[in-house]
Amino acid sequence: IVQSVEAILCKPQQKRRHRKSHGRISFGDLARTIADAWKTVSPKARAIFDHYAERDSMRYKRELKQWKERKEMELEASTMVKHSNFMNN
Repeated sequence: IVQSVEAILCKPQQKRRHRKSHGRISFGDLARTIADAWKTVSPKARAIFDHYAERDSMRYKRELKQWKERKEMELEASTMVKHSNFMNN
């Protein structure tokens, strides 16, 4: 089970095609069914999911920090180029 959870968490994001509803269960009913199933998950299984959720949260925070730093550097570089172009004219 650990490998399958890790595979799910590490799968690259792909845009989902529009799908027609199958008419068997509404989104709200599906959400309630899943919530009820989570209430019955054993503490051992829950710990596995919590572990990977924490790892993914740390990865997200790390990547967000790197993205913000890169955007700040790009903004600074862009500002310097504009300033340099202004001074040269």
